[in-house]
Amino acid sequence: MLPWTEDFTLDESAFVRHVQSAIDGRYKCIYLMGTAGEGYALSNATFEHVVEVFAGLTVKDGLDPQIGVISLSMQQILERLALC
Repeated sequence: MLPWTEDFTLDESAFVRHVQSAIDGRYKCIYLMGTAGEGYALSNATFEHVVEVFAGLTVKDGLDPQIGVISLSMQQILERLALC
């Protein structure tokens, strides 16, 4: 599932459907942007947008959402940690 539009912005409706299908499938631990993902390639603004949408769907009782904070730069990792 690649939730990106042709201009490489987040396809929010596709992303929401994908995350919601995991929740509807009774998954409790949902991990986003792990080491096999493409989180390292996102700008901080796109990372923040993805995290905000994901948190809006998953930060609730009974779910254990997690965000992978991966980057090629320690400074960017620290900035992303501040967002989470």
